[in-house]
Amino acid sequence: MPEDIRQLYYSFGYDSSRLKNLISLSNDEAVFLAGNVLVFLNLVTKTQRYMRSSRGHGFGAIQMHPSGKYLAV
Repeated sequence: MPEDIRQLYYSFGYDSSRLKNLISLSNDEAVFLAGNVLVFLNLVTKTQRYMRSSRGHGFGAIQMHPSGKYLAV
C-alpha cells in the first residue's frame, strides 16, 4: 500500500522487552520505539509525532548522546 494514502493516527504500542526503549528528551518530551515507528510523546499535551524508518524496516535501538544534543537511531 502506498505511504501517501495512509496515515498513523495514534500509537498505542510500547515494547517493554527492549532495553532502554524509553528516553527522556526534555521535561516535556519522551521518545520510544513502537514497531517500525519512532514515537515522540509530548508528556504535557499527550500528543505524538512519528518518524518512520527509511526503508520500512524496524529500528534496532535508540540512544541519547551524553551531551543531550543527539539521538542515535
